[in-house]
Amino acid sequence: MYRLLIILFSVLSLSAFAQQKKVAVYVVGQQSGVNKVLGDQLVAAFAKSGRYIAVERTASFIAELEKELQYQQSGAVSDNEIALLGVQFGVDYVCVAELADVFGEKYISARLIDVETAEIVNTHAVNGAMNNMEDCLNLAGQIAANLTKGTFTEQDENRLLQEVIQKREKEELKQKLKEEGFVDLGLPSGTWWKKQDEKDLYSQDMAVEMFGDCVPTAKQCEELVNFCKLSNRYSLKEGNKTKYYYIITGPNGNSIKVYLGHYEGNGNLRGCFWSSTKPNECPFDIKCGYVLNIGGSGMSVSKYGNRCEYRYLVRLVRVVK
Repeated sequence: MYRLLIILFSVLSLSAFAQQKKVAVYVVGQQSGVNKVLGDQLVAAFAKSGRYIAVERTASFIAELEKELQYQQSGAVSDNEIALLGVQFGVDYVCVAELADVFGEKYISARLIDVETAEIVNTHAVNGAMNNMEDCLNLAGQIAANLTKGTFTEQDENRLLQEVIQKREKEELKQKLKEEGFVDLGLPSGTWWKKQDEKDLYSQDMAVEMFGDCVPTAKQCEELVNFCKLSNRYSLKEGNKTKYYYIITGPNGNSIKVYLGHYEGNGNLRGCFWSSTKPNECPFDIKCGYVLNIGGSGMSVSKYGNRCEYRYLVRLVRVVK
């Protein structure tokens, strides 16, 4: 219930912010008085809808449109040109309303143009007698109410809701990974590395079978090598034993500790971690696997060992997209 309330609150907050768009209103017609009434009614309707901010019916925008009209032999500016002017004036939509006298009545049509795509996102038309101010306000009110009513449909609301839910689920996943001991190192792929190794040593086949996609790929290991810094080697005395470790620090300053536990031929302690990637260049490599090596001169990823027999460490990863 708490999670649902959080999501609903987020949706309401996001909707109020994300759905408020700038709109410019332009009325085409020869009757200045009626134009003004219709324009004012449209501006008021957009503002009252709660979906728009900085509603504009600026003189400069209207003058620019009328200037464009003078260059059109047909007497009309195309929606593409209107959209370009909308971009120029920094609005998201342009509302174009047109008045005409038809058989003794007023015919008013209006369309809302998305300046990014030049597409008409909504349209409405009304007709009727206009003998006084009451008639004028009535027709203008009808078209204004209906034009704004269909803007930002249920599809937009669903998209917003999905975005909020996905964001919430991502935050919950991050919290869960922290509780499980994973650390965000700030890697470009969104890969989180676990603080500790798995308790046993595994062959590559065993590791992949047991931990699946949580075993890092060679690419994820290479990302760790390329984007993270390796500290100098540290030692830790535990009873009669001395343990050695490195600290790997990511681009965001977070770090993980890696203990060394394997001897190489040269006698240097080294941490060897399986990746899930198996070479396929030639049949002779079929038993090998890619390994993340830590120690000696630094970090590297190399083709190494017999994946069926050798036992190496496993350090799990998870990806947050």
